[in-house]
Amino acid sequence: MPVGSKANPRGRSSRPAVDLETPLTYLKGAGPQAATALRNLDLQSVGDLLFHLPLRYEDRRAATPLGELREGADVRFSPRRTLLVAIRQGDHSLLLRFFHFNEAQRANLRVGRIMQVYGAVRAGRNGLEIVHPEYSVADEASTLETESTLTPIYPLTAGMTQARLRKLIAQALDIASRDASLRNPLPGLGDPDTLSALEAIHRPGDATDTRALQEVTHPAQ
Repeated sequence: MPVGSKANPRGRSSRPAVDLETPLTYLKGAGPQAATALRNLDLQSVGDLLFHLPLRYEDRRAATPLGELREGADVRFSPRRTLLVAIRQGDHSLLLRFFHFNEAQRANLRVGRIMQVYGAVRAGRNGLEIVHPEYSVADEASTLETESTLTPIYPLTAGMTQARLRKLIAQALDIASRDASLRNPLPGLGDPDTLSALEAIHRPGDATDTRALQEVTHPAQ
């Protein structure tokens, strides 16, 4: 064995270090289907994800009981294959309507589970409803928590969801935190440094000026 070399048990090759130039397929949850969707957004590397910036933010920090919901607009639907989920809270109910779904999703939304949903409330044929809400589902209400910060909303394409994209961007930020070059301010812009600006934009903290972020006047933007 040459001096200075290391044994490689069972002949396995070591996985290359992940950095900003690494293809997105190395990230958890970025399989072939997701990679195709991300390419449609011109996102191919970890660094590309960092600069895929939110279009806007939604404030999901307060939960609204079903009895306090009010419709925002009327909506009418043409006949098509639809998954309908009725949720109840006391004497109040809300209908969730999904036009795109799979059998795993249907099975996950079984009777007796607890749901937390977010979306635009509309007046439908059978009362108030939300079309394609973002949602969390659990067996116990104690495991569902409301958001503590603003929620970024990103440009999307077919085959990619907000929740999945947020998880991928979170991985990219963790990788970026190990890159010393991002600790430097962008030329001519001064503070905050690049990494701090990206953190503030993608992960608004409790101390972040939320109004400034929503009005696109925050220094990070």
